[in-house]
Amino acid sequence: MFFNGKPTSDIFESSDVSSSDDDSDYVMSPIPNAVNINSPNNPNKLNTTHPNNAEDVPIELRLVEYNNYGMSHRTIADATKSANYIYKVVNDPSIKANVVVIVECFQPITYNSLVDTFGTDWSFSPHVPPENMFMGSGVVIGVKNTFGNIRDIKTTTFTACCQADCLAEKGASLLTIQLKQSSTADQTTPTTKQVCIVATHLQSLIIPVVCQLNLRDGQIQQITDMISDARRDNIIHKEDVVVITGDFNDLDLGHHYNSSSARHGKAVGHHATIMNANVVQTKENVSCATNAFGCLDLVYIQKTKNEQQTKKHSASRVEIVTIPGNVSDHEPIFTTVML
Repeated sequence: MFFNGKPTSDIFESSDVSSSDDDSDYVMSPIPNAVNINSPNNPNKLNTTHPNNAEDVPIELRLVEYNNYGMSHRTIADATKSANYIYKVVNDPSIKANVVVIVECFQPITYNSLVDTFGTDWSFSPHVPPENMFMGSGVVIGVKNTFGNIRDIKTTTFTACCQADCLAEKGASLLTIQLKQSSTADQTTPTTKQVCIVATHLQSLIIPVVCQLNLRDGQIQQITDMISDARRDNIIHKEDVVVITGDFNDLDLGHHYNSSSARHGKAVGHHATIMNANVVQTKENVSCATNAFGCLDLVYIQKTKNEQQTKKHSASRVEIVTIPGNVSDHEPIFTTVML
């Protein structure tokens, strides 16, 4: 059930990791031209100014991630102000996002305001109410309809939490998008390409003695297992790019993770290893802090056994968005990925 609402690469590479048996046959390969969209008999034939069919034309993912501080939304006015801000960010001429990930969309008023503000040009993953706690995961993914169609959604709820985080059923959402390609000036044509977006919000404060120090590692492993299961079930195809983003709450990152003086080794490197992924960097010595505590909001791209393909689909530097009007304690982040 889906709701329709009212440049390239510099990356911090984790150490090489052997793949598990579940995805041992996973090698990203070129997408076969299963459908020749330029065929004269195809009603969806591309504009003849295109030299190739839609499968050969690169498609750019333009992704914004934002923790909207939804815990602070007391009224519809609060939620609407937040939704208006992220809508302004997404539509900024320098950004023009086609996918948005929102974290802390806990309350129905926050979700409904978001959907209403973005309108019918966007589709969103559903707001999932909690089963046992006061709040659900609060993770929502939006897709611009001209970019692609939402295909499959999987979710996981973390089995471990600590302190106040246990009031919400934090977890992760996995969403696959069937990509579209411009066929004329005002039309798009579905392709056989798809991309997978995984969004999450990890445990916040970890208090020694009270909380397990490796609690987030377990949550990262659950995300990795969910991705592996989706590969096994052919929800994620071998050639799909998998982007993992959200609020990772790694407070020991400091304010840089791509400088020789950065305190990034433990958290980013370890989590990247678990997920067999690369973390997308900001520019050299440019702060990656999205919050007063540091670099909490991150983007990872899962690696493949084909190094050339991994580089082909690597991302632009992450940018911290500082557009005026933010009502959250986090700044949004923006990156692009060629698909």
